[in-house]
Amino acid sequence: MTHDDRGSGTIITFYSFKGGTGRTMALVNTAWILASNGLRVLVVDWDLEAPGLHTYLQPLLADPELTESPGVIEMVGDFARHAVVPLVDSGPAGPTPQNEADPPRPEGADHRERARVDRYAISTELRLPPGGKLDLLPAGVQDPDTYAVKVSTFDWGTFYRMGGADFLTALRNDMAARYDYVLIDSQTGLSDTASICTVVMPDIVVDCFTLSRQGVNGAAHVARSIRRIAHTQRNIRIVPVPMRVEDAGRDRLEAGRYQARSLFAPFLEWLPPEELDQYWSSVEIPYKPSYAYEEIPATVGERRQEGTLLSAFERLTARLTDNRVTQLENMPEPYRRTLRAEYERTSPIMRREFYVSYAATDRPWADWTAKVLRAAGYEATLAPIEADDVGATAAPAGLRATLEGEARMVVLLSPQYTAQPRAREIQQRISRRDPSGRIGMALSLRVDASPLPVEFAPLPTVSLAGVSAEEAVTRLLTTVDRVGAAEPGTRPTVDELAATAPLPGTPPQVIGGRPQRNAVFTGRRTLMEKLRDSLLAGTTAVLPQALYGLGGVGKTQLALEYAYRFESDYALVWWINAAEPTQIRQDLITLAGHLDVPLVGKDLTAVCNEVLEMLRRGIPHARWLLVYDNAEKPSDLDGLVPDSGPGRHILITSRNPAWAERAARVEVDLFTREESVALLRRYNPDLEPAEAARVAEELGDFPLAVSLAAASVQESAMPVDTYVEMLRTQMTDILRSQSAPDYPTSAVATWSLDRLKSRTPAAAALLQLCAFFGPDPIPRDMLSSRPALELLEGHDPSLSDPLLMSRLYERSSATGSPRSTSGPTR
Repeated sequence: MTHDDRGSGTIITFYSFKGGTGRTMALVNTAWILASNGLRVLVVDWDLEAPGLHTYLQPLLADPELTESPGVIEMVGDFARHAVVPLVDSGPAGPTPQNEADPPRPEGADHRERARVDRYAISTELRLPPGGKLDLLPAGVQDPDTYAVKVSTFDWGTFYRMGGADFLTALRNDMAARYDYVLIDSQTGLSDTASICTVVMPDIVVDCFTLSRQGVNGAAHVARSIRRIAHTQRNIRIVPVPMRVEDAGRDRLEAGRYQARSLFAPFLEWLPPEELDQYWSSVEIPYKPSYAYEEIPATVGERRQEGTLLSAFERLTARLTDNRVTQLENMPEPYRRTLRAEYERTSPIMRREFYVSYAATDRPWADWTAKVLRAAGYEATLAPIEADDVGATAAPAGLRATLEGEARMVVLLSPQYTAQPRAREIQQRISRRDPSGRIGMALSLRVDASPLPVEFAPLPTVSLAGVSAEEAVTRLLTTVDRVGAAEPGTRPTVDELAATAPLPGTPPQVIGGRPQRNAVFTGRRTLMEKLRDSLLAGTTAVLPQALYGLGGVGKTQLALEYAYRFESDYALVWWINAAEPTQIRQDLITLAGHLDVPLVGKDLTAVCNEVLEMLRRGIPHARWLLVYDNAEKPSDLDGLVPDSGPGRHILITSRNPAWAERAARVEVDLFTREESVALLRRYNPDLEPAEAARVAEELGDFPLAVSLAAASVQESAMPVDTYVEMLRTQMTDILRSQSAPDYPTSAVATWSLDRLKSRTPAAAALLQLCAFFGPDPIPRDMLSSRPALELLEGHDPSLSDPLLMSRLYERSSATGSPRSTSGPTR
């Protein structure tokens, strides 16, 4: 009897007269094997007084504790509340025929609607082949204050009098229509709810028992009751299954087997006599002590081999499906090991390796946490939750190591972190393994005073927001050490750790020249992480970082955001206007006053040299950041830059890419479309993402233009269609007239075309020529053609020389505008 024979799904109840037989374990494994073969499977927890089916599926559930997942008790309660017309003498076996004097019964359509199982079934996250699914209908919301009251006060007699039998029939039909197999975990003993599972619902009853005298007698008694009650209504197949069979005590084992075969012989008439011996040997489920400690299905607990629980459950599944499904499928070994790690409990031993999970804007807190942990003798690895390629970060390895008990995870909670979908995934997967937090797999630290979203609210957290550096260190280490004593050895004191790791938000002692922070800085996550990693990578030498790119792409904004975001890492932050060497010297002389460098009797060069020497030596500030903004060419900085090193960092912004011999180059390119949309919507929250994308498309994701447009749309309040059309026809006028709040000059001024015309007219002409082309690469052969050369030679006759022509390309590239490559296109 299968779903193929009947044209609808098969309902199988797993029943045991007494508890402790392994009934639920058998059900879960059978369901898993069926689903792995591409079948739609529903498991139902009808053991209302002692629900536990979900514990075998917790690593696969979005709500592993079922704190928000209604089920059977809510389903029947909903029906009872809405069924207002009583039916007389109705019971588990069905209602009596209706007499003319009886009130009319509720409409069947109402039964069908309230009996829709899809309103309560929850899906698992098990990887299955196409068509396969494994869903759970829980017993009910597992609220310790209300669940037991709901179950104990539910009146099943009234339920039947109100048409409950018709409701159960509708539910049975609905489940059979939606699923290929429905497996019901029944309550033990004899009761109304047990009768629902063994008489009203099933096509097959798997009668589970141990081979003790009481176990066999009780199971046989239930089989007789099923046959007596259901005989005239439905043909229910009874499948007796001996459970927890041990080889020890062979004489007593054979006596139990003989008793079972004798008492169940009347219920196996559906088998040919010659198959009886083979049947009994195929359905026995052996006892494996290793499964007594936790609810782990054999489908993930072991590989297939003879004598295992998995092979026994495969034989049982084959028997229940008339050999249509005979083995577990779709379980690659790496996936099985991953699932097993999620199922197995980890003892609360001390693990000294940590992964710090954080959002990009919380990188200062991540650096602080890692620094304190390392100073305290632990290992710490940063695991950013956001990445263009998550697989290239430590995040997947960190989660895997945490779930396998090889490491712990520090989670830095903030609104930016909890907004990430991956943050929810991490929280769900860890909570399945450690729902109460007792093991200490994840340590949740709040770095922001904002309230947590509902899904994160149950987490045990420690707040670091608004406390002193010493208190923050104390709270972190207390949380880290709470699951086990720290290993003996020398550890810096709290005061020493607080002094070496300034708390995020601590301002530098000296700040000079730094512009006001851009309150709407958006995006650049990958660039900021790369920049920070590069500055922290060196142990003996740290190269200056040269941020280069087109004018208006946001080089200064990136450097400025870095100077604010990570300011607590430095005792001195000094911003230098590097457009002209004379201004650089002036800014260094201003800095001299903060370093106690005497100015009297010294020329400017001597003062600058002394400032650079004190910075190199780290006197009086060992940790500093210098930003050389808008440097035109590397030679302008000759003799004006101190030696950098660990804790002594230099940023340079420039349109000129020729910094390879002086610094590590970091190209600042156009916005991604996601960044453009985010900035436009930050100014204009009511702007739809698709509308913002249209504006960004028109502007080519050029950061300055996007910033100008964001402010323009905000001020004009004109429809997006109108604004886009204006961009197409009047872009220059629009951008020329608009000032961006996060840029000091207009869009047109940033190109410095007038200055280029005065210095190298041919280079300016080359840029104007390029402006007639679209954004795709321009073949250099085209620019070297006779018409193009005649145009350029009109500004400089010497350009007929190929070497001088090459220098022209270099000169125009120094403006940060066109970029020439070694190939045939720029």
